[in-house]
Amino acid sequence: MSVAEKPNRPTKIYPEDVEDLVKFLEIIRSKSRRRDELEKKEKDLNKEIQEVSLQLEERKPIAEVMDRIRKHLKSEGVEPTPEQNLYTQEDLTKLKCELNGVQRELNQLRDQLRTYKQELDLIREKHPTLLQRAEEKLSEGAPSKELPTLISDQDRLQFFNLDYLRKQFQMKYITPLLIFDGYNAIGNVRRYLERKDHHELRTTRDLLISDLDFLASQIPGSYVVVFDSFHETGVTTRYDIQVIFAGGTPGEKDKADNLIVDLVKYIKGDRHALEGYPAKVQQVAEELVERGSDQIFVVTNDNELKSRVTKLDAGVINVGEVFKS
Repeated sequence: MSVAEKPNRPTKIYPEDVEDLVKFLEIIRSKSRRRDELEKKEKDLNKEIQEVSLQLEERKPIAEVMDRIRKHLKSEGVEPTPEQNLYTQEDLTKLKCELNGVQRELNQLRDQLRTYKQELDLIREKHPTLLQRAEEKLSEGAPSKELPTLISDQDRLQFFNLDYLRKQFQMKYITPLLIFDGYNAIGNVRRYLERKDHHELRTTRDLLISDLDFLASQIPGSYVVVFDSFHETGVTTRYDIQVIFAGGTPGEKDKADNLIVDLVKYIKGDRHALEGYPAKVQQVAEELVERGSDQIFVVTNDNELKSRVTKLDAGVINVGEVFKS
């Protein structure tokens, strides 16, 4: 399977307590509402397109004349009157483009909800009591404090420098492996800094991971994010993003940086670089080797880390070149 082909597999939610499940149910509920909104918008746009198409067909001879008058008035700086401002072929094209955007987002949401339903069925089978408690808590109207802000993919486009990234990768036919210095990204993007002041750090991490999943849908490649963490260690897969917690102890510095460097070394061919790390970290590294990539890039603003990975012939991308801060 090529890197660009993303498998439609469950997102591997393993509920540990009722709060985890409440959060998951809220996400399903929110995405379902968004799906319903888009279905209504799709229906309205189809109706408007039908009406505009009919109007254009009925008045085709006069429409060409009116369109020339309208364009001439606008070129002279005069705003056309309502009578002169009839629908044009350009209006129809814009409506169809808007409809295409709505349908793309709608298809993505439907795919996600199908996957979530599979997960929910599995949870219902394995943890029926836990799920019942979560549903009862959700019905009480107490939202999970850890729920990330859910926005449409269309709105999420504004957070990334997609034009720059497409020039770097897609226009050069490069399928990259992108390794993100997690907390460095959080500390250099206003979107995450603003949340960090008011939410638990775990919520901010979840938002970053969710954003990276969206980015992966726009820029095909392999995505890894590495976090320092005194309380967690090991690997998890969220969406299609490999999330690695470097572990460490309070006061210990550069644990995530060292792991990123050793991960690059391993992928570049040094099969001893990850000795001493958990087996799951080595497993992820091996999967990345098997997937293959045209080039490795580390996303960070940390100058020391940049220097270390550059010496290993890895590329470096500043956080601000990926995210609009």
